[in-house]
Amino acid sequence: MLYDSITIGPFLIKNLWIVLFIAGLVSYIVMEIRIRKFPDLQPLLLNEIGNGLVICLLLYKFSIVLFRPSILFTNPQGILFFTGGIKGLVLGLLIGILYLGWQIKKNKFKVKNVFDVLGFGMLTSLTTYYLLVTFLYEQ
Repeated sequence: MLYDSITIGPFLIKNLWIVLFIAGLVSYIVMEIRIRKFPDLQPLLLNEIGNGLVICLLLYKFSIVLFRPSILFTNPQGILFFTGGIKGLVLGLLIGILYLGWQIKKNKFKVKNVFDVLGFGMLTSLTTYYLLVTFLYEQ
């Protein structure tokens, strides 16, 4: 059931993407609530986490150009359809984490508090994902 999809007009949306979106949204809400405990982190941390995620996703999507530059000449439209695969994901995660670390150092956030917020967010995201996948497979 997880790899099925929903058709809305001309759009085809995989159930996996819906599950990931819901898990991310729940995680964001939990991090928003948890960050209220640390007033020094409130104005910037969620913004920097979001920027790190966007960097990660963009590098994952467009890293195909780094790993297979010939695609620019043979099939330029392929850049829109292909991803960087595992190498692109690792590169995106690495650069996203480095960006977040640089912002933590630059803004002088307390690392313990940042890991507290991120830990709750990741734990919530994984738990929500697991529960939704379990629910979809039982049907």
